[in-house]
Amino acid sequence: MLKSRIAGPPVNNVVLGQNATLTLESIWRYHALVLIVTIAKTAATAGFASATPSDAVGLIDIKVNTKSRRQHTAAELDAVQTAWAANLGITQIDHVMNDLVTPADTNGADTVVGANTTRTSTFVITCSFAEPSRDSYTAREAFAWPTFWQSGKKAKVEAVIGIPANDGITAPVMRTEIVVDNVYGPTANGKDVMPIVCWIRDTQDYAATLIRMRNWPFEGRLAQVSVFSPAMDDVATFELKGDTTIWAHGSKTSNDIINQNYQWNAAGVGRDRFDLALDFDDDPTNWLNTGAYTTLELALTLTQAAAANKSLVVMSQVYLDAIA
Repeated sequence: MLKSRIAGPPVNNVVLGQNATLTLESIWRYHALVLIVTIAKTAATAGFASATPSDAVGLIDIKVNTKSRRQHTAAELDAVQTAWAANLGITQIDHVMNDLVTPADTNGADTVVGANTTRTSTFVITCSFAEPSRDSYTAREAFAWPTFWQSGKKAKVEAVIGIPANDGITAPVMRTEIVVDNVYGPTANGKDVMPIVCWIRDTQDYAATLIRMRNWPFEGRLAQVSVFSPAMDDVATFELKGDTTIWAHGSKTSNDIINQNYQWNAAGVGRDRFDLALDFDDDPTNWLNTGAYTTLELALTLTQAAAANKSLVVMSQVYLDAIA
């Protein structure tokens, strides 16, 4: 099906320290939502560095019929998608306006006034609903988000986007682009369904190096769990078990190597992030049906438990019917 790459819906309330919102039209199947965000940073010239994606965008919460179905920060999205493929990360372009054409600042260079420097940065943040890093055409296309069905049913997809108010950041501007086609949503057993990969964000507090996670806020087919840990409180070893069946066991290092053997991006490995994928070989049927077990446990051993804020961010990618 021919895809269109077009301007997306307008973004409302792009204000520092508040939540911006947008609503996707229920007339497309969405392969990607692209946020194009521009901010200016002013700080002391000595040691000046560009703004980061975390200065531009905070938590992104994409809802289907008011239920959160994809939730992550810009930095978390960048980390996970970059681990799959280098080209899926956030693109940052300094000294350019939001149209990605017009030079910003002083003829495309920093603006220096007294001891301070101002630099404009534009970030291109792609939420890939379909997964372009997968090996086959079918797998790449499979997870695009339908929003309308032949029966006349429609799904309402809305995004709430946090706009940080970090020191020295001003002038936020945001627009969207979308990659879409007009394919109807599928049916199963005579019922309209919206089978998508949801990103479910949760936190896990800990007090010691051994953590046993059993309370999962979902039921579906588990594709991947990414664990973001405080600096140096990193995952050392792991075991994923459904009741008495062990599905994955080893060290973070060996897990990273296996992922890379199946064409994951070696440069995307993060010390403070652990990516456990059940479909690491790019076969999307290699997922774990969490409903088949009374107890699903992910046991993690950390290198240490020294962080002041002892809380892990746990990002679970789960295949389920978003309109069930």
